[in-house]
Amino acid sequence: TINTSCRKLAVIVTPAVKTWINTHQFLCSGNPAGGSGTIEGAELEDANISPGPPDIVLGLWEKRIYRGEVMTMLPPLTEDFSDELQVVSGLTLAAFEDMGWYRVNKDMGAELRWGKGQPCKFATDDCTDWPARYKCDGSVTHTNLACSTDFTSLGFCNKATWPAGAIPSKFVWVSGQPLLGGSDPLMDWCFFKEEAPVAHTSCLW
Repeated sequence: TINTSCRKLAVIVTPAVKTWINTHQFLCSGNPAGGSGTIEGAELEDANISPGPPDIVLGLWEKRIYRGEVMTMLPPLTEDFSDELQVVSGLTLAAFEDMGWYRVNKDMGAELRWGKGQPCKFATDDCTDWPARYKCDGSVTHTNLACSTDFTSLGFCNKATWPAGAIPSKFVWVSGQPLLGGSDPLMDWCFFKEEAPVAHTSCLW
């Protein structure tokens, strides 16, 4: 576990997992493409899921960082306007390798597009510090679509209004607006351009 100023995190720090994160997925020290810094390990999900106690650490990767990995959770069942794809990436294969019980063919790991090639801090900073293409504003809606974060499909801004008290104070990203958050709690209520049902349609005209 790692203690931060906000909460305690559960992190997988085994060798193959740490290598994949730092030298393949993100631009950290040791990545052939360049970069600086080091990520301590792969953060596990600490979503506040209702019903149940807050900040449950689940045996899944933190979705805010590894969205699209098969070992993250899909959006809540009430979120029916998404076409999120999930893949078995090198992260999960690395975890299997580190267990010591499996022979792993790393070449079979699919590319995890979310966060790919971003600086180290993408995995440690709040979503307010994400690059511009990961963010969205109110102009991108269900009826006014824009390119998704990986430019492979059309998407919409997933801003939603939640009941009072639903969003923990540490995940209120807009000052003075405690009811406003992303539609997927597993993404720490971050706003981003979520794939629309017309996904896999080119966003380039």
